[in-house]
Amino acid sequence: MSVIRKTPAQVVSLINDLLESANRQQIAGRINEPGHRIGAANPSPEECHALG
Repeated sequence: MSVIRKTPAQVVSLINDLLESANRQQIAGRINEPGHRIGAANPSPEECHALG
C-alpha cells in the first residue's frame, strides 16, 4: 500500500515567506529548526530533498 505524504500548510506558508530572502539551504535549515520534516523526513538541510 502506498503512503501519501503531504507537507503541512504551516511549512508551505513558511517556505513561501522565506522565498523572498533566503536560498534553498537556508530555507531547509529554518524548516528543520523547529523539528519540521519535509521530503523523505531528512533531518539536515544537506539531505533535504523537498527543496532541491
